[in-house]
Amino acid sequence: MKIRMSWLPRLNAGWWFAIAFVLMCCAYEYGRVLHLRPQPHHLMRQCDCLGPAYNYFVGDPNLFHPWMCNLHADKDTSGESAGEFPLIYWLMGMLWRVIGHSEFAYRLFGLLLHFIGSFALFRTAQRILRSDFWSGWLSLLFFTSPAIVYFAVSFLPDVPAFDLALIGWWCFTTYHLRHQRKWLFAALFFMALGALLKITAGMSLLALLGVLCFETLFKGRMRHRWLVFPQTATAFAAFAGAITMVLSWYVYAAKYNAVHNAPYTPNSLWPIWKMTAEEFDRATTFGKEILVFELFGLPVWTTFIVLASACFIGFRKAPIQVALLNGALLFGTFLYLMGWFQALNNHDYYFINPMIMLVAISVSGLWYLRQYQMDWLVNPWTKGIALAVLIHSTMFAASDAQLRFRNGKPLAEKDSIPLVGGQRLAYWKESQYWLYGGLLDIEPYLRSLGITHQDRVIIAPDRTWQNSLYLSGQRGWNDFTMHLKEPAQLDQCVASGALYLLLLEEEWTRRPHMQHYVQYPIGEHKGVRVYDLRPLRTGAEGP
Repeated sequence: MKIRMSWLPRLNAGWWFAIAFVLMCCAYEYGRVLHLRPQPHHLMRQCDCLGPAYNYFVGDPNLFHPWMCNLHADKDTSGESAGEFPLIYWLMGMLWRVIGHSEFAYRLFGLLLHFIGSFALFRTAQRILRSDFWSGWLSLLFFTSPAIVYFAVSFLPDVPAFDLALIGWWCFTTYHLRHQRKWLFAALFFMALGALLKITAGMSLLALLGVLCFETLFKGRMRHRWLVFPQTATAFAAFAGAITMVLSWYVYAAKYNAVHNAPYTPNSLWPIWKMTAEEFDRATTFGKEILVFELFGLPVWTTFIVLASACFIGFRKAPIQVALLNGALLFGTFLYLMGWFQALNNHDYYFINPMIMLVAISVSGLWYLRQYQMDWLVNPWTKGIALAVLIHSTMFAASDAQLRFRNGKPLAEKDSIPLVGGQRLAYWKESQYWLYGGLLDIEPYLRSLGITHQDRVIIAPDRTWQNSLYLSGQRGWNDFTMHLKEPAQLDQCVASGALYLLLLEEEWTRRPHMQHYVQYPIGEHKGVRVYDLRPLRTGAEGP
């Protein structure tokens, strides 16, 4: 047995981390999930991200000309509209031009980036804690968040932005080890890039800027003490470049949307002070009963409380900049919660990037224990409890993933999902495709009818920005932006180039104002009825 197992010690900590990461991916069934179409949970937000990528694939490849599938811009004639920096969408669009339209590739890209981000956190923690076990444990613990498990492979920029911030922190610790300015610029570049993908990822950038300002204002008192930024002028130059990066895009996006009259993804607040009593009650109820468990399970929240307590106790023994950094991230998270309080109501992905506060507090707490309570930290019982928390949390996230990644299939009353029950199970039962099921595999059928991806279509009913349009692989209009309640609106779409009409509900075929537009049926796919609108444009008698 000793001979057979003699290879184990030769694996360094990095390989053990990678093996554990892969095993967790297996627990989350990523081998199956990578091949799935966008899942029902937050389907609209997923399609909002896939839409621009698809348009880079079939349309204009210019990074700075993002499009949506919904042609709501330029007086309902184009899809030119911008939100977050579309770098990932553009990269996927360019990749698809080579390999073809592949959501598998998009999901795999997100997973690989999350591995890199998690590994960066592992290496960063190694430098601070000088413990392979606790560094690996902490890094993997964040991969047990159900929200991260779902959105790491679900097209949104939130987890990639979080990962870029983690990569930035690794570069920052490298800067302190090697004292080379290039690593400072690299750190702030990655943090700024994360903020470009999701503005909340800029929390790390702003917290570090606060530390720099503190060291500058109290330079005399900081003499002969440890400095986070020993090269003040260089640091300010690096921050100026990073902040300019972020502001440049959002100014450009605002002007781009104004030019094209495309008010999409407004970067405004969802604040607590504008909520009604009913909205406040609904948000707090959902937040405490469901959303908090979509971030972590109870054992992990308990662990964070323990580490936060250790962090608080150790503030006096840590450099003042560490306390300032943690305080800035904690205060920033509080301000974010107040400014986006309505997000507590069913928007778990909004709280992924604020998790950087939990990362900082956890590392600080473990650092204090490593420095001053070493016996407690190396105790086998302590490590055993930590491993039990990690394993339980992995099972908890796997159970949640089973519900999220069930491919729209309804849950039967007899179904029993481990570690999930009560209101959360009832909540997940409501997560289905509903109207969109027939669109998941309709694109080959549309192509068989001679409908190309360049042909503009009208799809109804669809009260989202572009769910039906993206899922069917088309550009056009739906009744979210056009409403389609009267012939004049339909005529406007036809005049703007609509060639086909897709109806997702039979009831729409009986509406009086639709009769003129359903004269020429050309096919049906799983309840989705397809009509030819070209005769209405040419005046011909039939298709």
